[in-house]
Amino acid sequence: MDDLDNEYEKAFREFSIELPELENKLDELEKIQPEDMAARREKITSVNHLKSRIAEIKGSPIDPNDIPPWEPSADPQPSQSIKREYNKQKTQEMYRDWQKEYKDMKHKRPTLSDSDIAKIIAKKDIARGKSTETIRKNMKK
Repeated sequence: MDDLDNEYEKAFREFSIELPELENKLDELEKIQPEDMAARREKITSVNHLKSRIAEIKGSPIDPNDIPPWEPSADPQPSQSIKREYNKQKTQEMYRDWQKEYKDMKHKRPTLSDSDIAKIIAKKDIARGKSTETIRKNMKK
């Protein structure tokens, strides 16, 4: 009879104490956005471990589709998309700088053509080495 009591006590402890704690940890862990690939692997390994333990307590098998693989080839690396978005923002900032300079120049010297203004901007630091044609195309948008 003692073994049965111990089993019930263990099951009660797992369902009432351990399971909610594990589910809270899992929720918190899934909110974390890892910075690099090593941290991402560690996160996914921890998530998989928690999901396994939760499934073990609940007595249900784990759905393999529920657990994402951690291999880099499985999905695009987050660092690539973050870098792409960052570069897009920097390019847009550069265009805004050109547009602001164009407005100022056009206000100060309205007789200058767009090509002439682009040449002047190309000589400044805000040109960042871009050609006058590229500047001209993007300074009026």
